[in-house]
Amino acid sequence: MDTRSRFSSILRSAGVELAFVLIWAGALSGQRDRPAPPPRPETGIVNLQFQERHPLSAMAVLRERFGWTKEFIQEHDPVGDYDLSKQNFAAYVPEKYQDKVPHGLLVWINPIDDPWFHPEWAPVLDGAQFIAVEALKAGNDQFVWLRIGLALDAVHNMRKLYNIDSARVFVGGFSGGGRCAASVGLHFPDVFQGFYAMGGMNWFSSIRNPDPIGVPWQPQIPRPPSSRLRVAAKERRHVIMVGAQDFNHAHATLVHRDALKNEGFTALLLQEMKDSAHVPADGKTFSEGLKFLVNKGTPKGTKPR
Repeated sequence: MDTRSRFSSILRSAGVELAFVLIWAGALSGQRDRPAPPPRPETGIVNLQFQERHPLSAMAVLRERFGWTKEFIQEHDPVGDYDLSKQNFAAYVPEKYQDKVPHGLLVWINPIDDPWFHPEWAPVLDGAQFIAVEALKAGNDQFVWLRIGLALDAVHNMRKLYNIDSARVFVGGFSGGGRCAASVGLHFPDVFQGFYAMGGMNWFSSIRNPDPIGVPWQPQIPRPPSSRLRVAAKERRHVIMVGAQDFNHAHATLVHRDALKNEGFTALLLQEMKDSAHVPADGKTFSEGLKFLVNKGTPKGTKPR
């Protein structure tokens, strides 16, 4: 089973519909060559194409932050870069959005290339006055530098279209998308106010494996320089969400402990969904996580430990 089919099955088994797929596919059929969207504030499910990249999505910046050499990138990706104008994005904008009211922004990173949106999240985003945006064709099978770059580009361009509150800009994702979101949040605290990593978490330190016959988990990303790590640890807010039966549960919980105990993180919430395996957050859990990110206290039952 390929990545797309596997994660589509996971999402559907959790009672989650791929709500964007048919809507986006039908709308996009007549928009492939459409120029940049007009500056008027569209609401609901919005299909977008952007022309201007974020200054920090330049390959030179990505190489510097993640320690990639030109040779390493070219070995895996002969093109070595991407054309933003050929990429598509989908956004959820609350129907009651008004330009005079600043909204938060959640940049979502999917594990699959198809558009995906949890129907239980819409009322949460509405109530919190948040916009969600995701890059399409940016799933686990795509190069990580593309996925990271598109997350940055989304922030850059959504700020031009909507009134975005810079103090409420977060990056999130599920499974491999959650791992990518954590990488972005840790290495770009100058863009994002934190990450919401669901069902997957990348970390920069070796983590002891509790399995007696297991080997330690090695770092998945380089350690951020001290200046950026201090900001991520002391000035940003993050959430790790994992199902109690998720195969990533042990790693996620031990990363949470390592971050608080050894790395000085001051606002890192661990959410454990009882009786759940490898699935994204349900509406209630998502609401509690979002409240924590915007510094509205620690929801009952999900206290950092």
